[in-house]
Amino acid sequence: MNPLLTTTSVQETDYLSPADQLIADDGYDPYHRARVCTTVFDLLAAAQSDQLVEYLKPIPVTRLRAAQNAFREIGANRIASALHAAQFSLTRVGVRMPFAQAVATLTAALKAPFEDEDVDLLIAAYSHPRLRRR
Repeated sequence: MNPLLTTTSVQETDYLSPADQLIADDGYDPYHRARVCTTVFDLLAAAQSDQLVEYLKPIPVTRLRAAQNAFREIGANRIASALHAAQFSLTRVGVRMPFAQAVATLTAALKAPFEDEDVDLLIAAYSHPRLRRR
C-alpha cells in the first residue's frame, strides 16, 4: 500500500471559520437561527409590553407570517397556531375582523401561559447546536 495515499490530507473544510464549519458539518446555520430567534423575541416583547399594534402596523400580515414560521421552526406550534388564526382573521374574505380586535385577541393569547411550550427552553435548544433535537 502506498504511504502517500494513506496519509491524512487537508480537509476541504479546514479553511472555514468556526461558524461556517458548523454549517458545513451538519447544516447548522447560526445566522439564520439568530434571525429566527430575533423574530420570536421581538414579537413576544411587543406582546408583553402591549405594543403589538405598533410592531405589526406597517405590514401586519407579513410580520404575522414571519413570526408564525419562526415559532414553528423553534417548535412552539401552539403559539404558531395562534398567529395563524390572527393572520386568517385579518385576511379572510367576507367578514374580516378589525385590526385592533385581532391584535387584542392575539395579545391575550400570547400573554396566556402555554404550559407545554416553554419558549425560553425552546429557543435555547434551537439556538445552541449541542442542545437541539436531531
